[in-house]
Amino acid sequence: MTPFTIKTFFPSGDPSGFRISEITNDSLQAFYIPKEDVKKIVESRLELTWNGVYTLFSNPSNGNNAYIGEAENVGNRLKQHLKEDTWEIAIIFIINNREHQLSKADIKHLEHLMYTEANKINNMNLINANTPHNSFVSESRVYDLKHIFKNIDILLRSFGYPLFNKTSNFQQSKSISDKNLFHLTLRDADAWAYYNFKTSETKVLAGSKLTPQDGTISFQPKQFNELTKNGIIKNNIFKKDYTFSSSSTAAKTILKRSASGPFSWKNKEGKSIKDLAK
Repeated sequence: MTPFTIKTFFPSGDPSGFRISEITNDSLQAFYIPKEDVKKIVESRLELTWNGVYTLFSNPSNGNNAYIGEAENVGNRLKQHLKEDTWEIAIIFIINNREHQLSKADIKHLEHLMYTEANKINNMNLINANTPHNSFVSESRVYDLKHIFKNIDILLRSFGYPLFNKTSNFQQSKSISDKNLFHLTLRDADAWAYYNFKTSETKVLAGSKLTPQDGTISFQPKQFNELTKNGIIKNNIFKKDYTFSSSSTAAKTILKRSASGPFSWKNKEGKSIKDLAK
């Protein structure tokens, strides 16, 4: 492994939102874009009208899905995906150098390579309807594109999406027993969490939605306000995984009222934490 530096720019000033990352002295740029910001960002960035490849990711509660694509106007293609409900985060890759743009053959070759490697590693569930077709590129260009792929892998891992890396801790999270995964749907909430039966810690997963309803008189908003201030919760959605000390603390924050976590959280069979703890 060779040491390297990644530079990340946050144009909106929000550390949990849109960002642009690049490895120092390399022209590959990665645009990390939350779904709700796609239209605004795509329409304001000239670079996103260029050729590129992209990945779409769901949160773990929706099955750790991933989609790999390519387009000659990658931003416009991303807007076409907005009607789909299978993803929350898009990451676009382009070469930010007018004289060395990726060609159509390049992005088709990269898409095929990314899909093949992701399918081999099987860290996430690929939801592409078809296997991407490979295109012909010269022998020397194959090695150029392998280098670009290596940096795509590095940048994805820096964002927390090890799509091509078998040794990642991400693979370990997939092995957690289903009995540890619980769902909370009271008051129109839609939240998923892993519960630790030994410590009572409750890890709420990114993408989980809080109740859209106002808090009740019993709601103590201190922790909610703190999580909102730190960018963990934005627009009533968890933008990152967050571990609460107990299932009840998690439930109270999500439901904005007093709640008993052991009774409120249910697994896919409809059994509560309390039922399974007996």
